[in-house]
Amino acid sequence: GLPVGWTQADIGNCVVKGSATHGDLHGGTIRMTGSGFDGIGAGTDIWDGFSFVYQQQAGDFTVTARRIADGGDGIWPSRRGLMVREVLNRFSKAVAFVVGDLGGRESRFGGRTALGYPFEWQYGTGYSGGAWLRIKRTGDQFTGYESLDGVTWFQVGDPITVRMASEVYVGL
Repeated sequence: GLPVGWTQADIGNCVVKGSATHGDLHGGTIRMTGSGFDGIGAGTDIWDGFSFVYQQQAGDFTVTARRIADGGDGIWPSRRGLMVREVLNRFSKAVAFVVGDLGGRESRFGGRTALGYPFEWQYGTGYSGGAWLRIKRTGDQFTGYESLDGVTWFQVGDPITVRMASEVYVGL
């Protein structure tokens, strides 16, 4: 199972039902499986879908995650990362920091500013696919960061503004 307060859900069209488990490795590890078609940031594509492990968060926050390993079948794009969503429907306003394109090495930070709009992406480095990802929320402004070691952080692109409710869904 997952820690108290965390939930797993499939958002949109998923061929295989997603799942998530929790372990104590590295101070707390969530292992996820899931499927989808161009799922994170697919805009109004009918195949928008992905597995989401989340908790609710209100106000300003910083969320950080470390990718320990990537599995999967390597079908492009196989995006993984952090996401903030206003609601749990397919085309919610959202912000995401993902890696997975360009053979799993490229990071991107972006957002969907209105229901059903496509994501607008800003690209990080095409060769690191940061092992550590971070999203910081201050009001309606979101900033994405990546790090190779969890100590030195690099901002990816410019902060973006997405007007969301105070309480949102934050997760992997």
